[in-house]
Amino acid sequence: MASKLKDAHLSSDTLKLRSRLNESSEGGALSNENVAYSKWLQTNTGVKLYPNGQRETVWKTGPNKGKEFNPEEGKTSFNREFYGTATPKKDLKYLKAVDDSKLRIKTLRNDSIRTRFSGKDYLGKNIYQQEVDQKESKAQESLEKLRIGTKFDDPKYKAGTDEYILANPEEYPSYTVRQAQKNLSSNSSADQYEESASTGSDQINTSTATKNTSQSAAPVSSADNDGSSPVTNQTDQLRIRSDVHTIDPATGERLGVMTNRQREAWEKDPKNQKYLQDSAKNKNNLRIYKDKKGNTTRTAGGDW
Repeated sequence: MASKLKDAHLSSDTLKLRSRLNESSEGGALSNENVAYSKWLQTNTGVKLYPNGQRETVWKTGPNKGKEFNPEEGKTSFNREFYGTATPKKDLKYLKAVDDSKLRIKTLRNDSIRTRFSGKDYLGKNIYQQEVDQKESKAQESLEKLRIGTKFDDPKYKAGTDEYILANPEEYPSYTVRQAQKNLSSNSSADQYEESASTGSDQINTSTATKNTSQSAAPVSSADNDGSSPVTNQTDQLRIRSDVHTIDPATGERLGVMTNRQREAWEKDPKNQKYLQDSAKNKNNLRIYKDKKGNTTRTAGGDW
């Protein structure tokens, strides 16, 4: 009973890992862990005999099959399979420290007597509760050091990060979860754009234009067209979503984010229009927009 009360503040993850470690250590030299590791070695390693008669222990499974077996790497792989983490003892130490710290801070913060008889600073804030805040910050610093080298030394386990929020949505309001999803989605899209730009610099992804009801203009044709067949309805005042990856022929660098007017001015430059036309792989996607007077207002090409 006393043991249960003592461990009442421990999380389920802490208790589960501690129980697993205790069970694996039973049996002394023939502990459950040692027996399991011996079987794991038989399954995943073997002996390689060289022509000179020399023997070497090598991997016989996985991507390193046939390569020299490294005991440290082997133990890490075994721990991941057996305990669910490569560093079970470090993880347990960290988890227990987190639970103990939460209990200590909670006890201090809920001390109603100290809170009631504590003075207030010049801003009217309770001094005792501020002292508890300071202790909590110091405790967090110590936990950050303990976290290094554990499986929790990863963004998805650090409270407040987008990864952690999505992994523990029940701890956050719905708008925070949605924002985390949006952030990770944006980062993923940016990575894909970077990869696309590095592998195909000759392919220009140009911006799309949306309708604006203030004026109307007749877009003409694709580059191979004589202008007799309209493509879509556009406007003189275009709402342009600038493509930051468009290459500026003058500098060889990406344009980056532009305002609508900056983008329109850039595209009206005859040199840039010629560059877009020459760069467009698929001329059916090349568009030349003109106003009612026949003046070119915008040229864009490439993949939309």
